[in-house]
Amino acid sequence: MSAASSEHNLQIAAGPETIAPPSIPIYLAAFIVTACGLYAVSEYLADDPFTHLIFGLTILGFIVSFISRQQNVTPRNIELPALIICGCIFFMGLLSDQPFLAPASVGDDRIRSLAVLLTWLTVFRSYTLINDGALMFCCVPTLAMIGLISTNMTQSSMLAAFIIFVAAACFLMIHENYLRTRSALPHYRRSRAQTVMFSSQIQIAAICVAGSVFLANIFVGPLQTVLTQVQISAGLPSISKTPSSTTTLSPLQVREQPEVSIGNGPVTQSDQVLLRIQANEGDYWRGTSFDLYLGHGWRNTLSAQQRLRPSEVSPAAGASGTSGDPGASGASGASGASGASGASGDGALREGLQAQSSYTFDIPPTTITAVGDSHKMLHQKITLQGGVFSGIYAASEPRKIVMNQAQGTLDAAGTIHLDTTVPSLEYEVDSERVTASPEELRKSSDKYPADIADIYLQLPRTPDIVARWRAKALEVTQGESSPWDKANALSRWIGKECKYNLSAAAVPKSEDVVDYFLFKQKQGYCDSFASSLAMLCRSIGIPARVASGFLTGEQDSVKNSLKKEFIVRERDKHQWTEVYFQGIGWMKFDPTEFTENITPESDSAGSKHQSLMGFLFGRGWLPPAAFLAFVVMLGYVVKVEVWDRLSRRKVRTNPLGLPASNLAVVEAYDSACVFLARRGLKRRAWETATEYQSRAEQPLAAYPSAWERLDRLTAIMVMSRYSGEVATQDDVRLAKEAYAALQAALRSARRHDLEVAMADAGSRA
Repeated sequence: MSAASSEHNLQIAAGPETIAPPSIPIYLAAFIVTACGLYAVSEYLADDPFTHLIFGLTILGFIVSFISRQQNVTPRNIELPALIICGCIFFMGLLSDQPFLAPASVGDDRIRSLAVLLTWLTVFRSYTLINDGALMFCCVPTLAMIGLISTNMTQSSMLAAFIIFVAAACFLMIHENYLRTRSALPHYRRSRAQTVMFSSQIQIAAICVAGSVFLANIFVGPLQTVLTQVQISAGLPSISKTPSSTTTLSPLQVREQPEVSIGNGPVTQSDQVLLRIQANEGDYWRGTSFDLYLGHGWRNTLSAQQRLRPSEVSPAAGASGTSGDPGASGASGASGASGASGASGDGALREGLQAQSSYTFDIPPTTITAVGDSHKMLHQKITLQGGVFSGIYAASEPRKIVMNQAQGTLDAAGTIHLDTTVPSLEYEVDSERVTASPEELRKSSDKYPADIADIYLQLPRTPDIVARWRAKALEVTQGESSPWDKANALSRWIGKECKYNLSAAAVPKSEDVVDYFLFKQKQGYCDSFASSLAMLCRSIGIPARVASGFLTGEQDSVKNSLKKEFIVRERDKHQWTEVYFQGIGWMKFDPTEFTENITPESDSAGSKHQSLMGFLFGRGWLPPAAFLAFVVMLGYVVKVEVWDRLSRRKVRTNPLGLPASNLAVVEAYDSACVFLARRGLKRRAWETATEYQSRAEQPLAAYPSAWERLDRLTAIMVMSRYSGEVATQDDVRLAKEAYAALQAALRSARRHDLEVAMADAGSRA
């Protein structure tokens, strides 16, 4: 066997002057802790590219740190370059006029800016985690991120992230304590300390979990009471004008994505109130619409965003200004309504918004959003609450909005996005609702503008599937002549043929959702119904799209006012079909109105199971991955901290069978060999103590004091280990003193010189 091979097989424990070998479980636990904080920030910022960037860089950082530790890279060689890079990027961000390495929605929002700062500090730290102390410190920035986000977003995902964080942090503490305690003990004494180590680590875990639960129960009430009264805006927090009766303790992330997937499996939604709408009539409250069908989802391709620019700014009540003059905004309206309607609408729009500065936005019609003469103006006063919102909901088609948010974007289909998310918002909208009668709709032409036909008659590039849709649509609409009657017939057929089931299984990835829903599964929820009607209409030349928003909601019978008030909850989130009629506009069709609801009524245990599965698999890859990692970590803890320790109790605590004093001498010699190996004087696996001493004589010639101490320690160890005599306490004291003196004599020795000399001695031996 070669010297290199034997030296590799010699297990050397790390001391205080070297970097301890890395432990994969402790790095995984630290990553889970860090991922919980990053997940909280990503949920709050709601920016997928930023989320992918920070998670990708963090995973790379942990890999770099692990490899650096394996290669015994010193901390200063990692921390200094990382600090310089971090400083350069920080100053580049200060000098840049555009958002730098941050979502565009951050703007001047201090909460979001602080969350981004903490995120990047965490990302850069991930490249410097080359000792257990740095890994333990991962809990601090994660706790800061979760605490910051939870004050503005207290939905269930934050609670789940915190629970996973506590579990991973407890494992991190337990395993780090175990590694540190074990490495500090000599080899032969470790088995005797297993029971004490196990007991102390269980106590630490219990204290951490109990303490977190105790503190959470103490502070959750006061925090919720205070924070639900605070409205986060682009500036400093200010007291919300919304009455306390309309606040909620569980805000949800409410946003309309430019792309959505459909047919994803069981759906669970709560009774959380999200919108309160005052209007003369109820309607579907649209947030966005989609035009491109992807087979497993929809995309809004009208991405050319137009900036919303206020046509009028009304100062707060009591301030000077022209807020009372309706002429400016009334003249700019392009809704096609009469002048009297415009004037009365302007007056109504300002009702209730005089307590603070408000902005009036006129939304002119486009080819896609224009309506015909058969319409009427619907005025709505809408309150967003109980969630974190990024867009405007209203009846279609909105023509004028008054709100206290100054910035937003608009696409050609009428989707309105705010530049910053808000926890609550009051605004007023005037919408042009189509009121055409069935007779008028039947007279609508089947010749459509090019802009409509090009966008809303697109079909997938799967000829066999499209042919099947067209054949079925022609069969269902046989005998119908107008697009209106055909769309009605298709809507009723889908409602009769398919069943509504919130527990329907997910559509296989290899299947087209519409095709699978109509001809195989025949049960699902609103997205499958809406998509199917849209694609059947398109297959026979009728422009159609899918809209996303909320159902009308529940009318509040307690309110005693001239206007009705509709309470809209999370369970009212909905998708429906909109069909275009030339010269009239978009009309909504909802096949779920004609179907049977076969969703099973689960017992409480089943509901909890559905809720857990819905949370884990309905929010991307991170929750199930974190849950799986947590289960693996828990299994590891049970094996290492319980099973292995109980098994070791069956093993003799003193495998050498030596008296305690003799064992202490052997341990002192063993520690000396470890120290000498770090200095370049490695003992080969097959060498006896005397052979090792002889080979070390020449390298230690320049250090006579060290050679003398090694000679004395070797003699005492050989006597204690092999003679059968019982070592005295003086022998133990002399062995320990010899080891300490050996350390002192070689502290200034250069490792390279001793290593070369030891190799020369070995080659001559």
